[in-house]
Amino acid sequence: NVELNEEETRFSVDVVGALDEQITVSGSKTSVTILNEDSEKIKRSVELPSFVYAPITKGQVIGRIVYSIDDEIIAVNNLTSTKDEPLVEKKKSFLEKIFSFFK
Repeated sequence: NVELNEEETRFSVDVVGALDEQITVSGSKTSVTILNEDSEKIKRSVELPSFVYAPITKGQVIGRIVYSIDDEIIAVNNLTSTKDEPLVEKKKSFLEKIFSFFK
């Protein structure tokens, strides 16, 4: 049994429409049963979008870490948001208000 611990793994992802420009995502603990000699062959690939749109809720799945041996997926670990990121309404500038009045 091999433990794939991603609890301390952190990644940043750009977020559009929130107060913060980035969110942090983290993994969790996953275990998989494989032969000991195969443990050296485990390939780890991270799948994350280049950005996400707000609102984001804590625990929301944003991406994943895929573990494979010889192109066969043996485990998947979801990467989830570490906190809420609510949608922030952008205030219109003075000129935007004038233009919207005449539309």
